[in-house]
Amino acid sequence: MKLLFLILLPFIELFLFIEVGAEIGALTTILLILLTGLAGWTVLKFRGPMALLADYRKMRHSSNPAHEMADSFIMMAGGLLLFVPGFLTDAAGVLCLFPPVRRHILLRLLPRVIWSATYKRTGGVNEPPGGERRKADDADVIEGEYRRR
Repeated sequence: MKLLFLILLPFIELFLFIEVGAEIGALTTILLILLTGLAGWTVLKFRGPMALLADYRKMRHSSNPAHEMADSFIMMAGGLLLFVPGFLTDAAGVLCLFPPVRRHILLRLLPRVIWSATYKRTGGVNEPPGGERRKADDADVIEGEYRRR
């Protein structure tokens, strides 16, 4: 389904260009696309790095900025969607800039990302959310010593 959407996206955008151009005129449509591209560039250029820098500072002070980092990532994705020419991508990009929409995306996306990262980091020891966690056997433990040089 996602692949089909990516294949159809250029055709949908082209259709929207033609329809909007017929309603408001070709020059106005081009100016509108340039304006949204400039807005996306502004978000990417100024807001994205500042948010990531703030997240980095929180990380350095031993706090867990997972939500803030994901929020910054969604905001930068919104800026990138605004930068890409097209009305459908612009609508998705604008939605990503609204805090309530970002919060909704975080509530749906972050648990999956955290589970996926934990599952991969532990080598598949964890079960999916809602499942039982498998206990480590003695065969899963590797004893050793570490000496710093």
